[in-house]
Amino acid sequence: MSDADYVVQEQQQLLQTHRRTLAHALVQLAMQGGYAQATPSLLNSIDEHCATIQRIKIWLRDHNTAIEDEENDLAAQRLRQLPGNDGPRRGDTPLGTRVTISRLNNSMGVLRDLMRQVPDIHDAAVEFRTIFQAACKQIDTLRSYKLLHDQLHDVQFRCYENIERELQHYPEREYSADNLATYADNLEDCIAELREIIANTPTLRTVPVWVEWLAEAHSQILQALSSENTLLLRRAADQIRRVLNVYPTPINARLISTVQSMDLGTLVDIMEYIHRTCSDVGVNAETVKRLGDGLTALRELHAKLTNLSSDHEQWQPIDNLLRLPNDSLDDIVALWDKLKLQAGELYGSSKEDWARELRDDADRIDQAVQLKDARVIKQQFISYRSRAMRRFFQVDKQLRKVCDKLDHVGGPFAFVIGVLE
Repeated sequence: MSDADYVVQEQQQLLQTHRRTLAHALVQLAMQGGYAQATPSLLNSIDEHCATIQRIKIWLRDHNTAIEDEENDLAAQRLRQLPGNDGPRRGDTPLGTRVTISRLNNSMGVLRDLMRQVPDIHDAAVEFRTIFQAACKQIDTLRSYKLLHDQLHDVQFRCYENIERELQHYPEREYSADNLATYADNLEDCIAELREIIANTPTLRTVPVWVEWLAEAHSQILQALSSENTLLLRRAADQIRRVLNVYPTPINARLISTVQSMDLGTLVDIMEYIHRTCSDVGVNAETVKRLGDGLTALRELHAKLTNLSSDHEQWQPIDNLLRLPNDSLDDIVALWDKLKLQAGELYGSSKEDWARELRDDADRIDQAVQLKDARVIKQQFISYRSRAMRRFFQVDKQLRKVCDKLDHVGGPFAFVIGVLE
């Protein structure tokens, strides 16, 4: 089988996986009483699976592969077309981004008339168009880097950590081989997702070498299980660890750079000028209010993206430090003071549960280090590392949701750009 045929086969398998998951989600939707009663997370899941299914079908058809449409493939679109289902979802994300963008888009609907009524805003509106067009071009790039970063987190939590734990018991413990085979399947799923993201990202012209390293590690795991070769399993796990230690950092740097290049702050400034000018020249109160609502929404969107990007940037070096110790006591003790100082800046004064739990873990590690209790040091560090990484993962998820919702901005603004051509 050629490399091209193998990639097509991977995409076909991935399509079936998303279709099965979507079918299960639709059963859950029915059990929850339909669209109006369903949880936001379930509705978002249906949206995401439908969107992914459409992307995979387009990719396969572009590569001369016949794909039949299935009834469930457009479930998300049909649900939104039902009466009463097209409004913003209460609690759609922890950040309310869908509501923010809805308010923003609503305010843009008044610009066509305002350009005739208030010539003073024309130049500002043209500048808005130029910057916004550039920002729209960055949205897909931002989402792609975020998806790559998320997949590496999946490799960490669904594959690597589980493999490391199971290696301690292989091959002696019953079912350890079956468990390792499951984690190998998880790794294969992650690699297929990575290839899909890359195939749909024009700025990533070739598959990065680290994706091939993960694929090589996957092959080594399968080979090791078939021959009960513990040394080969160890080599595969180490290769996955090297990828996780090195590559999230450059991806994060590109992600942050993309956020900064969107220049939403300048868009806020321009909208402030348009809103202020329209208010000063006596444009009717309802129109000024709609512009004001849009300005508030744009400020909120800018603040959310900026704050989450800042959190992400601060967590990334901590995540890197957490990956360095390979559960070696000497490594943990050598890195602990630096790690505690850097991470403590993020959770030291927070009253949230995750921060309190990390402080408690840190205190227990300090006590164990003073007592030179090797068992407790390793035990508490593993707890601390797992908790900190999962907090970074939550920051990742929130940033991902904002990136996803940015897609909703482009369409409603398109008519504004057309007016300003």
